[in-house]
Amino acid sequence: MSHDQSAVQGGIPSDLPPELSVLMGVYLLYWKFEEVVERINITPALSQNEHKLLINLPEPRRMGEMAAEMQMLPSTLTAIADGLEGKGMITRERDPDDRRAWRLGLTEKGVQNRHALMSRAVEILPRSLALRARKRKASRF
Repeated sequence: MSHDQSAVQGGIPSDLPPELSVLMGVYLLYWKFEEVVERINITPALSQNEHKLLINLPEPRRMGEMAAEMQMLPSTLTAIADGLEGKGMITRERDPDDRRAWRLGLTEKGVQNRHALMSRAVEILPRSLALRARKRKASRF
């Protein structure tokens, strides 16, 4: 086994403490999920951030909370919400608990597209991960 192959397994350096190995694994899985989601075609076409917003919106949520959770500026979330609202996938309404705040919710079309997106990702992701593992294994020989 070469030095390169023993130093890295599955894209994670083998000398990391277990806690960091777990975090790196989650990080790599997140990016693989992003890659898979980008390949899923939904009509109308969605941007990467629109995909993320749909996935992160199972029920009505305040825009400020969503922006913080998605680690983006409120103005960025507003632009993404504008796009999804224009495509008929989300609605904006005043938060009944704080009339100054806005909440985002899915329309029926948004619910259908969210479900389709997640179903396709669940189908594709395991195959994609298995293919990556086979390629890694083949490259060792």
